[in-house]
Amino acid sequence: MRFIHLSDVGLGKNTESGKFWGRDRAVEIVNTLRRTVDKATETACELLIISGGLFSHQPVSSELEEINRLFLSIPYVEVIIVAGESDILKKNSPVNSFLWAPNVHYVISEGIERIEFKKFNAAVYAKSVSLRQEENIPGFRSLLKEAFSENQETICMLVSAEPNYNEVASVISDVSNEKYLKRISYAALGGVNRHQEVLRSKVYYSGGLEPKGMQDTGEHGFYIGDISNATGQLIKLEFIPIAETSYVSLNIEVDENTTASGLLEMLRSEMDKRGRKNIYKIHIFGKKNPDESFQPERLEKEYRIAEIMDESEPQYDFSLLFQEHPQDMIGYYISKLIKNEEDVSEIERKAMFYGIDALLKTSEQKGKE
Repeated sequence: MRFIHLSDVGLGKNTESGKFWGRDRAVEIVNTLRRTVDKATETACELLIISGGLFSHQPVSSELEEINRLFLSIPYVEVIIVAGESDILKKNSPVNSFLWAPNVHYVISEGIERIEFKKFNAAVYAKSVSLRQEENIPGFRSLLKEAFSENQETICMLVSAEPNYNEVASVISDVSNEKYLKRISYAALGGVNRHQEVLRSKVYYSGGLEPKGMQDTGEHGFYIGDISNATGQLIKLEFIPIAETSYVSLNIEVDENTTASGLLEMLRSEMDKRGRKNIYKIHIFGKKNPDESFQPERLEKEYRIAEIMDESEPQYDFSLLFQEHPQDMIGYYISKLIKNEEDVSEIERKAMFYGIDALLKTSEQKGKE
């Protein structure tokens, strides 16, 4: 049996609210889900698992209808959906009364739901996040125990949105030598942004289809796997990156020969090479000519730039500056720095340059007034 495991889609979420590309990101999230669903057909998958976080909020009826039409396009693929913390089921949620396509199984009960597939000789034990906290802790342990006590099928799978990775890892550590964990073919978990293996050939977080913020780096996509119908064991698993966008930290080193226009060209070149759809955090460092005024913000209308941090250090000729400012605050500051230069730490040295830079800019401003 071939399956696809994904989670934390976040439909309806604007991850970059206030940015010119904010609405585009919301559309890209939808497009990535559509491409993932297409992959289910292309790869002859029989089961599509969404382990929480399909929506970023309580979905309304029109949103449910749109997603249902998408799943209707793959009628030969069974779809299992559980709710996570973002789309947690409330009593008045339209999901509770929504009529899904015949191939869609949305888990709306507060407890653990058993979904049987006789054609695969498989049983899936699935659990949505509940409003009642006592139903959620410890959810993964409860899934394991119930699956062991009831399962008679060859293939046994667990599906749950379990955002506490450490808790899941602790449960696995506790029960790793017990026979009921060995009966599990695959545990599909959600609620963690990055894909990761908790227990080899058994328990996995698929992570989000698309990154959600600047700290959400690395590849994003879904798992595709094969389980043996004869033994119930996972025989193949592969992570497929599919995200349209990545958050990229771009570190640019400058020197005293770097000009403002030269820096812009370096930034353009690097962002064009990595992709204009990516979202960048720019960090500028190194030594610079104090007469150069870098203006990387000029690129913010052309590229997706979330943050700019300029830590380049102006390289002043302290001897020359002291001659120009022998009796003012700048000269006094330089004399103190030069006197103690051998004992200056790296942090203090940086403070020297920033301090002189600030004093000079203040002096220039007063001169203009």
